[in-house]
Amino acid sequence: MDKIPLIFEEAPLQKEQVSTAKHIDSKSLGRHLYIFVHGFQGCSLDMDIFKTYLLLYNASSCFLFSKSNESNTTKDIGELGQKLAEEVKAFIARRFPKQEKLSKITFLSHSLGGLITRAALPLLSDYPC
Repeated sequence: MDKIPLIFEEAPLQKEQVSTAKHIDSKSLGRHLYIFVHGFQGCSLDMDIFKTYLLLYNASSCFLFSKSNESNTTKDIGELGQKLAEEVKAFIARRFPKQEKLSKITFLSHSLGGLITRAALPLLSDYPC
């Protein structure tokens, strides 16, 4: 296999691109929640580096680094997904009161975290994932 999928690329903007770059008006759209889900035997801060890049894109973004499955990633995927869904629901209830709008949820997952995220998504159907 000659081609490797590119996940993330850092590239500086050209001078002419800076003036045409569109910025998100987070007040009218609501907050964007990014949820980071680590992989096998990982920890909540494994993907911390991505937070910096996302803050440059949208300074009003909100972040959740999942900790619910840190202690044991060898359990059943369905059970791990349920724990992640419960953690996300609790975070949203605590962090987003009714007067603050949540416009979008994005999951950023690594390895096993992707499977866990897929198991959690059906349990989060009431949210803008």
